Amino acid sequence: MTLLRHVLPVAILAAGLLVSLRPGYGNVKYNKLEKRPCVTCHTSIKGKELNTVGKCYKDKLTLNGCEPK
Repeated sequence: MTLLRHVLPVAILAAGLLVSLRPGYGNVKYNKLEKRPCVTCHTSIKGKELNTVGKCYKDKLTLNGCEPK
């Protein structure tokens, strides 16, 4: 009974944390690979919307030829 009194609140807290986590849209892998800031491909730092360079990068998976005009 004592074990249940300590384990149950911890389990509820852990479940609440897992449910409240939001998925990330960006991927740090691309940032490290290209050595460019996020706004190179995204319209804003916190946004997931891609600009023209980001759409080009999504298709080609390289920034070569994707520079803004």
